[in-house]
Parts: sequence; C-alpha cells; structure tokens
Amino acid sequence: MARIMMFVALAALLSVSVADAQPVTKFETWIVSEISRWTARVDGWQLSGHLSLGITLAIGVFGIIVTALQPLQSHRRWKCVIGTLGVLVASLTLLKTQIYDVDHRTYYRAADDGRDVLDRIDGWVQLTYTDEEERRGMIEQVRALLNELERLRLSVRERTGSAPQLTEARQWPSLLPVALAQTRSAKPGWLNGRPADGDRVYFVGVGIDASLATAKSAAFANAITAARDDLTGRLPAEKGYDTAALSSYLAEGATTVDSYFERDPRGYRYYTLVALSKRQIETDARLFGFREKVQVSTDTVRAAQTVQPSSVEYQLKRQDTYSKLTVDAQRRVDPAVYRLYEAGRTARLKRDTASAIPLLEQVVRQAPEFFMAWYNLALAREEARDGAGAEAAYKRAVALEPKQAVRDASVYNSFGAFLYNSGRVAESRQWFAKALEIEPSHAIARRNLALTGR
Repeated sequence: MARIMMFVALAALLSVSVADAQPVTKFETWIVSEISRWTARVDGWQLSGHLSLGITLAIGVFGIIVTALQPLQSHRRWKCVIGTLGVLVASLTLLKTQIYDVDHRTYYRAADDGRDVLDRIDGWVQLTYTDEEERRGMIEQVRALLNELERLRLSVRERTGSAPQLTEARQWPSLLPVALAQTRSAKPGWLNGRPADGDRVYFVGVGIDASLATAKSAAFANAITAARDDLTGRLPAEKGYDTAALSSYLAEGATTVDSYFERDPRGYRYYTLVALSKRQIETDARLFGFREKVQVSTDTVRAAQTVQPSSVEYQLKRQDTYSKLTVDAQRRVDPAVYRLYEAGRTARLKRDTASAIPLLEQVVRQAPEFFMAWYNLALAREEARDGAGAEAAYKRAVALEPKQAVRDASVYNSFGAFLYNSGRVAESRQWFAKALEIEPSHAIARRNLALTGR
C-alpha cells in the first residue's frame, strides 16, 4: 500500500497548491477517500475471518476438553469445571451462529479479492493521462472496479445472514433461481411486488422469444430499461446535464438477483429481477459528475436512492404491453429479421450505436412496417447525435404505433423528449400530452410535460 500513501500525499499537495480545483483534482481527492474507506472494510473482512476461525477453534478445543473430563464429572470440583466449559462452548456457538455464521474462508476470500481490486484501482489512478478521452476511460475502469467491490460487500452481507429476509411476513420466497415452473403457485413473489431492502432497490424485466437465450437477454435489457425509466421519472431536473443520461448511467450498474421463466406454445416468457445498491448509486452519481465535469447534487443522489419502482399494476401493465408487442411482431416479421432486430436492440441497450444502427437499418429495410425496429432505430440515432435521422425514425414510429396490437405511450414520450432536448419545447408538448392520453399513469411523460411549463 506504499503507492496509495504516496498518492494521498500527492492529492494533499494538489489540494493546497491549486486554489480553484478542477474536476480532475476533485476526482483524485475523492478516489483517495474511497480507497481508504474500502481498505478499512477489506481489513474488517480479514479481521472477521480471524475471529470466526478463532471462535471455531475455541469451540473445538473446549469441546474436546469437556469430553475428556466427562469421567471426572462425579467429583464436585470437576463437575463445576465441566459445567463452566459447557456454558462457554454454548455461548461461543451462539455467538458464532449469530455473528459469524459462515466459514472463515468466506471472509478470507473476500479480503483477498478486495485487496486485488484495490491494487487494480491504484494502478489505474497512478497512470498519467494525456487527453480527456483517456481520463474518461480511466474513470470507467475505476467505476467497474468499485462496483466489483460493492458486489463483494453484498455477497459477504448475504452470506452472513444480514441480507433482508424475503420470506415470513411479506410472503417473499427465497431468492433462488427457479429453473422451470408450470403452475402459478411456483411463481416467485417478486413478480407481484419488490423485496423490502434498506440497502438496494429492485426492478423487474420480461422477455419473450422462441429461444430461451434470447428471452433471457431481452428480460435483462428490459429490467435495465425499467430501472432507467423509474429513475428518470424520479430525479429532479438540474442544470448542466440531462438527468435522463444520469439515469441511464446509474441503471447500467444493476446486477441480476433472481430469474424465473415459463414455457407456453409461443415460446419462453423470461423474468429477471435486478438490483441497484444504494451505495453504488451514490458512487456512480459522483463518477458521472467527474466524467462529465458537472455537479450532481446531494438531493439528486438521495432521490435516486429512494426511488420507488413502478407499482405492481403499472409494472405488470408495461410487461404485458411489451409482451403483446413482441408476440405481435414475431407473428408479423420473418424470424431471421426478428433476430436481427434483437441483436440491434441489444447493441443499442449496451450503447453500442456503431453496431446497433446498421442492424436496425437493415431490419426496417426488410420489414418497413416493424414499429419496434423504427422506435429502436430512432433511439440509437439520437444516442449517436444524428438528429435528422432520429427525427425521421421517430416520425415513422409514431405513424406506425396506432396500428399495433396494443398502444404504447413510450414512443410519444421519447419523441417529445428528443424535441425538447433539441430546443423545440413547444413542439414537444403535444407528444408528451399524447403519451398521457394513452397512458395517464406514465410518470416520465407527466414529469416532462411539467418541464415544458404546462
């Protein structure tokens, strides 16, 4: 850790010598505090491993002694000793089961993995970056490593029994993957609500396809979309950056907690439960600010941490809308073309617009009436800052939307947001209003319409 201490000294020197600190200096100072905080936590895991091992050995040694002294229990003096040792063994056993109820190797493994991640973070921040692109790349690498540490923390937390109990009063089943369910009773409880957890926020996505792998991929992508939309609807508007961009950035950090799928004559219906750690939300919000050189307020971070995922009824309605659109598209579109669409949509969700746009353009050439392909092409072109191309795709998508098996308000909200962000506020109002006409409970459209002054 010698290099870390040198880095602390360097950061302190910078903070003294630079009167008007730029975002780079703020990041360097902040990452030092993060390294220090995580080092203390990793050291705590190591200590927990030592204590767990020590208690285990003590229980074993005292147990052997009690067994060895059993022949002497007829003597009053030894009987007291045996009784005292028995109470000690019982107390140590209770202590271990209540506090250290996992193998000490769990803690040692987490500590070793944590130190490795900290060393890798240290390696990234010690490098010299010659331009802004390199600096942004470094921040993304550090972000991935910090999220890895957070996953380690949650893993240890769950193994030690301090994770939320999702059974009992709330009727939550254990978060174990359900391989295949044929009856309603086998469905996990989180399909009808979200687990209560003070440390994480949960979101659900659904995917439908004849291929299990494709349905699984789509379910995860839709869960991330649900997280992004719920965050966007909750976060206050701030100057200097688009809160939708921050929402997308935060949603990307969600990880899979559980999954469930069913099979019917049409194919697979796959559900994925994802979670965002509240500590991770705070970390990612800071890193977004450092990367974009903007200030993300504490109020915005708190709003993200206290986001209320869509209600059960709303979420199920959104899932049903997507399911019907998917089934209808699969019926209308050639299977090979639909697979191209899924590949393009997946690339778009990964923000790989260079791959997504050509795939989706190929799809709409072969299936010009494919509503969801036009909608995704519009989103991809907007991400790539192709304003004219995005507007053309949006106009085609909203023209096709009324012909679908079920109405979808999201396309109107997205088109309105595109126009609003382009400075065409007056034009955007009609599209937000159209979204609310179709779906009055659409939280993001309601928020966006309020931003226009109506």
